Amino acid sequence: SSLEGTEKGHLNLAASETASHFITLLLAQFRKIHPGITFNLQIHNRKGLLNCLKSNQVDLVIMGQTPKDMDLISEPFMNNPLVIIGPGEQNSKLSGIKKLSELMEEQFVVREPGSGTRIAMERFFSAHKIQLNTSMEMPNNGAIKQAVSAGLGLGIVSLHTLQQELALDQIQVLNVKEMPIMRIWYIVHQKQKVISPAMEVFKQFVIKQTQPIWTKKYPFLLKHL
Repeated sequence: SSLEGTEKGHLNLAASETASHFITLLLAQFRKIHPGITFNLQIHNRKGLLNCLKSNQVDLVIMGQTPKDMDLISEPFMNNPLVIIGPGEQNSKLSGIKKLSELMEEQFVVREPGSGTRIAMERFFSAHKIQLNTSMEMPNNGAIKQAVSAGLGLGIVSLHTLQQELALDQIQVLNVKEMPIMRIWYIVHQKQKVISPAMEVFKQFVIKQTQPIWTKKYPFLLKHL
């Protein structure tokens, strides 16, 4: 467009801990086209993101499930597959797990209560009448991946957090029927917010470009869908 590259502005963004794994890649691509727009980025868990939205501290939020009880505009832009992970070494017992019911014999390392991943996981397994044994709670995906890699249990994380570990064979994704749990990423703002040109151009970029940028950068992740 004739405006391309001419926008100036500053955006306050907030993203979930899981989204932080792709947002920096997005920002790098966006800044190549729009160098005049600068950013402040906060990373929060779900509770923190809801506070950001309530207090109107940020322009745009990137998150999973959006709350029904707030006046928000939320637009979906990419699927967020949650997968079951185990340690990377070829463990035939793990790669033999094919059914959800077989997971009941395993120990799980999970996110803290209130995290979007934890909520989605609990909803999914209770709908399938599966009771997981959770041996440990962790505050972020990095800690879960390290615990799983060390053999402390299986984990459930977004595929979008695994690009490094899968490339290095530190983690394996279990090929279990009914998985992945398919969630959706949204870009969200308060309904009454005044939309600046910088906000609009970034929002459109996220909606149109996230999936192609991600797929091009990490094509090897697609086989786990």
